[in-house]
Amino acid sequence: MDFSLTTLFVATSGTLASSGSTQDLTAGQIGLFRPDYSIATSGNIAAAKYFYIAQGRIEVVPSNNAVGFGTVGNQLGSKRSDKITSTKVIEWYKVTAVSNVPTQVQSISSWNLECSEQITFAFVLHSSYIDTGFFNGLTKSFIVDTPCCSCGANPCTDVSGTALQTFVDQAAAKGNADPALSTFLTFSRFGTGSNSQLIITEKPLTVYGNTCDFSAYPYEYDRLWFRAFVIKGPITTQDFIVSDSCDIVATSTVVQRSDYPTGSSAEIKQLEKNLWSYQVNQFKHQYKYNSWNQLFTSYVTDGTFYDTYYIKYYPYDEYLDTWNPGVPQDSTVIVAFPTGTGTAFETAMVAALGAVTDVSGTNPTTTTTTSTTSTSTTSTTTLIP
Repeated sequence: MDFSLTTLFVATSGTLASSGSTQDLTAGQIGLFRPDYSIATSGNIAAAKYFYIAQGRIEVVPSNNAVGFGTVGNQLGSKRSDKITSTKVIEWYKVTAVSNVPTQVQSISSWNLECSEQITFAFVLHSSYIDTGFFNGLTKSFIVDTPCCSCGANPCTDVSGTALQTFVDQAAAKGNADPALSTFLTFSRFGTGSNSQLIITEKPLTVYGNTCDFSAYPYEYDRLWFRAFVIKGPITTQDFIVSDSCDIVATSTVVQRSDYPTGSSAEIKQLEKNLWSYQVNQFKHQYKYNSWNQLFTSYVTDGTFYDTYYIKYYPYDEYLDTWNPGVPQDSTVIVAFPTGTGTAFETAMVAALGAVTDVSGTNPTTTTTTSTTSTSTTSTTTLIP
């Protein structure tokens, strides 16, 4: 478990403060500042002994002179990180948002069917919620009979052509009619005649946890993945765990694998609850849950995806720069920008801390090809399963 002292900044835009000091930051605006609280830029930040990241407050404490402070307006100072210097940085990386989340697609083809057989389509589905409710995932199957063929004196053993197309249509209809499977999957036919394939497409998962209780934790990421196989005859309970390779009558191929979203507004809002839920108006607290203040002020714009930057470091302290008898306590800064708008911040941080490590997830369907004058190498990164 990471016990780093963490400060979360959620930017309202990618424009950094270009003049003034921390008290001049507008609501939600982020700025970089040198030890004298002057603006740090990509041109001067590397020469600074240390720098701060600061953000103007959106929450107002108190408002409208409510407690007689004598001044109308925000009495709460800017939100600020500890002192950051490149020599004490432990990690510096970024995660780019993934908004276009792929769902799993599987095809069944290369049929090897004989007439008058019972063919079983078996499925094992997994997700966080499914695996909570079902041991070894949700296991379901259905049976489709191959047609009774009549070829005169020469019995016809292979189902092909129009008969195969009809068989695949029947399988798709049975899958879509199954109450459990149709909740998560869609079945359809691709191709015609002997080239018919059964295409199984995952439906987007239901977003769980969006209760009517505004103070509940609303976000839990989930991913559905499944296995599908086709065998001759009825299925056994063991076939869901290890399919009988001797009776496989079609080839099941994963066309596209599912993935998780990254940087959604719900995810970043959850980080606010976990790490910064005491940013509230007028110091109020709702004591329904003791782990976070349900009256916190969120800086997140619903429906926006965010790129996140992480800086883990030991805070600079000029009096304890060479020796510290205590156990060192590291800190972390997380800065979330609406996706694609963090360029100015990244440029300044690269000048101060060096090249950033990109740990963004790879799209599971991405294929990378590297070519030279004589050879070409192709590699594909996929999730397992």
